[in-house]
Amino acid sequence: MTWDVLILQHEHGINDALETIDELRGFLSNSIRYAGATEELLTSLQADLENLPEISPRYKRLNAEEPYRLKATCIRQKLENTKKRLAEGTSHQPGRDYLGTSELIGDLRIIQSSLREHRGGLFADGRLARTIRTLAAFGLQLATLDVREHADAHHHALGQLFDRLGEESWRYADMPREYRAKLLAKELRSRRPLAPTPRPSTRPARRPSASSRP
Repeated sequence: MTWDVLILQHEHGINDALETIDELRGFLSNSIRYAGATEELLTSLQADLENLPEISPRYKRLNAEEPYRLKATCIRQKLENTKKRLAEGTSHQPGRDYLGTSELIGDLRIIQSSLREHRGGLFADGRLARTIRTLAAFGLQLATLDVREHADAHHHALGQLFDRLGEESWRYADMPREYRAKLLAKELRSRRPLAPTPRPSTRPARRPSASSRP
């Protein structure tokens, strides 16, 4: 259930990011003939096109002189690949999908930096900056999930460990809250492993026979 909720949250977060990138693509019509682009952007774009054969040749042809829009198209494809990877439970492929929000923000900052250097500062520090702040706030995961376990489960596990030692005069489950807190604090300060590895056998140890005794 926890995993299903995480995937659902990512799906909604990525869908929101896709809508945002689609809006940006409509504005990023800067032609390299008039606006120019940084070497960082052009190198990043070339790497994306090599890693993303899904990008239609039609887009490559139509946006050949619009590196900003073409870069946004590559970002969109990476988002689609990320959503597919999470749905199918496959491994992350560097350059083809995003492992986390920071990689997405990194791509957008490459666009932002290039725009600032080529007469696009108004858009870079306006709409694009707001987009980056929004995506950084919500991320691809949409929200942080606080996963907790019921205290009874922890008490049961610790009871099995402490009761097995037989060092206390009463069962862990019967100890008052304050006593349990002191016992746990003492154990955390110690250097011994509370749980042995491998786990102890539940079968009673065999006594040596008379013939095998020294």
